[in-house]
Amino acid sequence: MRDSSATRAKLLSAAVAVFSETGYSGATTRAIAERAGVNEVTLFRHFGAKADLLVQAMATEAEKFMPEAIRFTGDLEADLVRLVTGYKEFAQTRARFVVTVLSDVPRFPELRAAADTPKKFIGAAAAVIVRYQQAGALRAEPPVVVAASLLAPVLLLAFARHAAPELASATLIDPGEHVRRFLNGHAAAPAAAAPKRAKTRAKRT
Repeated sequence: MRDSSATRAKLLSAAVAVFSETGYSGATTRAIAERAGVNEVTLFRHFGAKADLLVQAMATEAEKFMPEAIRFTGDLEADLVRLVTGYKEFAQTRARFVVTVLSDVPRFPELRAAADTPKKFIGAAAAVIVRYQQAGALRAEPPVVVAASLLAPVLLLAFARHAAPELASATLIDPGEHVRRFLNGHAAAPAAAAPKRAKTRAKRT
């Protein structure tokens, strides 16, 4: 079982590398298997098809960051900073893979499930927003829109950094500062009324 799990992990890692380099249409199961150091039959035994492998690779990469990032603790600022940090790390380390996959989805219907992973984690972030809205710490606004307004700048800047490396210094974002600016527009109470680094706490539910 341990050997099987290790082989599966190698195949997923190889898939991320190959898909990032060649895109979906250019990637072959043979190339992925060779990168992982296994034969092609082993790849098919674990994943069945190239599309299934890509979908699972997307989900696995996101799950390395998201479960820890998306949590409700009752500390609004800390939870949002953790959320932004998780998305930032995911986008910066996997920008090429994510951009490549999402650009291929419209042309290959079998990859639609890969686009469900980003949607899933935006939804999970929105669920955290809802908890704080219910606790009275955030304004009552469409939670998906609020989550998108928090996370979209982080993701877009990370992807821009990937597309144009010369913008690296201009696309850095500090999660703490980003969250404090966000709270100026979305916190239920004006952020200016509290000390600069004070934590906005919500009642646990």
